Amino acid sequence: MEKLELDINETTGKVTHLGDPLLLLNEGVLVFVQKEIEKADEMLAKRTMYSVGEEFTKESVSHAQKLFAKTVGRLMKKDMIFSMMKLGMERGWGVIKPGPFIDYDTGEGQIIVENSVIARNYGKSSTPVCYALAGILAGASEIIYGGNYFCEERACMAKGDPYCLFEFKKVSAEMKKVCMKSVGFLK
Repeated sequence: MEKLELDINETTGKVTHLGDPLLLLNEGVLVFVQKEIEKADEMLAKRTMYSVGEEFTKESVSHAQKLFAKTVGRLMKKDMIFSMMKLGMERGWGVIKPGPFIDYDTGEGQIIVENSVIARNYGKSSTPVCYALAGILAGASEIIYGGNYFCEERACMAKGDPYCLFEFKKVSAEMKKVCMKSVGFLK
């Protein structure tokens, strides 16, 4: 197993990985925040966690694309997807693998996450709970392939499934809103 190389600047107190600034927290913090928001408004929790994953991933993927371009030249989209899966594993999201279907030309398909940090810390649920991971996959696809993507968790370890399965597809801006409504992110 590779060790994660972190740069710790003792003067500024910043921690970075591959030049991307990080905040290292206990892995249960994200789930704690999600559950606290769910107590007030479940729809708000879903939308917030998805949006957090989506927006912060766009920044990280953009940064990673620039870094990889400097070190190895232009990466093919498939290579970028595998690099992002590896990066997600290095940062503790779980074991990330291509799902039963993935089209590297369009950026549509499925991703499997075994031992998801969110599901692992959430506990039992009757519905999928990894909204931040779904947002992360949508955000990464948007940067790598361009356009709007929507990602939905189809199976979840918190429901008793053997792994979390995420399905993502390219959609119009209007269809993204329809998809968000269909899974309870919007009214």
